[in-house]
Parts: sequence; structure tokens; C-alpha cells
Amino acid sequence: MAASAPSKPIDFSSYLPAELCYYLFSHFGPNDLATLSLCSHRLRTFASSNIVWAPLCQWRWKGKQGLHEILEVSHKNWWKVEGSWKRAYAVVELESKRTRPHVSDMTESKWSFRFHNHQVPFLGHPEFHADFKYTHPALMNGNFDWRITKSGQIQVAQYPYLIPSRADNWSWRLQNIYVHFASLDNTGFKRALAAFDHVLAVEAGELAESLVDEDRDPAMILAPEYDVKGHTTGLSSHAQRSRGIPAEGMDSDDDEMYMMEEQFAIYFF
Repeated sequence: MAASAPSKPIDFSSYLPAELCYYLFSHFGPNDLATLSLCSHRLRTFASSNIVWAPLCQWRWKGKQGLHEILEVSHKNWWKVEGSWKRAYAVVELESKRTRPHVSDMTESKWSFRFHNHQVPFLGHPEFHADFKYTHPALMNGNFDWRITKSGQIQVAQYPYLIPSRADNWSWRLQNIYVHFASLDNTGFKRALAAFDHVLAVEAGELAESLVDEDRDPAMILAPEYDVKGHTTGLSSHAQRSRGIPAEGMDSDDDEMYMMEEQFAIYFF
């Protein structure tokens, strides 16, 4: 007896009311939704729906540093285009995994500072200034220089490099063998989503498309800016020019890494 041919997968959503499909899909996680979106056009419609992804965003972002104000906004423009909440989710996920700080992360954040020796008391709030000066209430000598190295570490004066990382609430942590810095606020998500809002506005025709393709590319807008005291950045060449920074100083390994990260960002869109 000849083996029977494998049966064709059935799209269960074709046999259910749309309301029930939305209800079912609201119980899936991001990975399941991504898988379902590849099965059929109809399943993709449900799996990418704003109705499904908006609650996921609210659940994922709750309690995360820098996202409280974003959760309080209605984001009417995201509701205008299906799939926008899914894209916003991806933008925030990319940002949350970034562990190489931008200059703006350092200068726009409020920081706490302490020594690893818990017998030493909390010593106030240091500041990283845009002119690459570091000040602290306990400093007797006015200020120190600070910089971001090519590898993304932070150095204050001649002291050991501070290794950046993210805490469970997506706040910044900077540590070396002696001290620990923690961000008390975080503007990175706001900047990333502002760039995303701009992309949506261009796509919706609400902004004149006078920018070159590079400027309108979400990956370019969200590209990292690994500044080393203004000498080199990971921004696109146009973004560097717009900040008055020459688009040079990166070796071939840096260029390859930046291209890989930009392509990774494009995947989410």
C-alpha cells in the first residue's frame, strides 16, 4: 500500500471569527507570534496586529527605566498603521540590548555613585558633561576628563576603565574593581522611539521625504554612536556630518561591525 501524502496544514484562523482569533493570539508570546506570522497571510495579519502587540509592549516595558513616561502616552500615530506596535517592540528590544553607551547616555542621565566597599557612604550624584568633563560633589580639584574608548568602555581621568552593562530594569551600570555607577533615568528609549515616530510619519506621508535614503533608514537613525571624545563614531556618515564630526577614524573591523548591527536592526522592520 502506497504511503499517503502528508496532509496540508490547516489554517485554523479561517474557521474562526476574527474576534476569537484576536483573543487567542493575545495569549501568545513574541516568539510564537513571529512563528505564526510565517504560516499564512491571514495568520500574519493577526500575529502582527496592534491589538495583540500593544498589550505585549505594556507588559514588557512595565518597570523598565526610561519607559514609564512612554507607557503613559497614547501613541495615536502607532494605532494608525497595523504592525506599528510590533515594530516599536522591536525598537525597544534592540535598545535594551545595547551595552555600548552613547555620549548622550552619559550626559543626559542622572547617576548614583558608590564604592564597592559598603562601609564608604553614598557620595552624591556625579555628572558626565558634553565637553567631556566629569564633576562630582566630593571632588576637591574641580573636575576630571572622561572619555568613551573604542571598545565602549568609560574612563574617568587615569582610573581603571568602567565596564558598561544593563541591569534587569534596563538601567545602565558602570563598574570597575573600585566603584559602581548606576543610572537613575534613561533617555535612550525615548530617543530611539522618537526616531521610530519620525519613520512612521515619513511612511504615512506626514513629513516631506526630502531626506536621502540613508536618513530615512530606521537602522541608520538608530545606529550606535560610539564616540571617543569626538574622534570617531559609529554613526552613519550623514549623521556624523550633521553633528559636525568627520566620517573617518574607523578601521575596517569597526566598519564591518557597524554594518552587521545596522543589518540586524533592519531585520526587525
